[in-house]
Amino acid sequence: VRIYFDAEGLPDEGFVYLLGMTVVADGVETHQAFWADRRDQEPEIFRQALAELTKYPEARVYCYGGYERAFLK
Repeated sequence: VRIYFDAEGLPDEGFVYLLGMTVVADGVETHQAFWADRRDQEPEIFRQALAELTKYPEARVYCYGGYERAFLK
């Protein structure tokens, strides 16, 4: 299983408004996007994204750039 993870936000404001991923499992691609229109919605998109990621404990996670890697750490 491969997961391509993307996060978008406003780093200067400490606001992450989008967490997205493409999961490739058994030759099938699925796409997930978790949006926060407001700061108070961030915890919910984090929970949703983590719930999806934990479905694949043996997956390799690929990041599009340094922002995502820092975010995950």
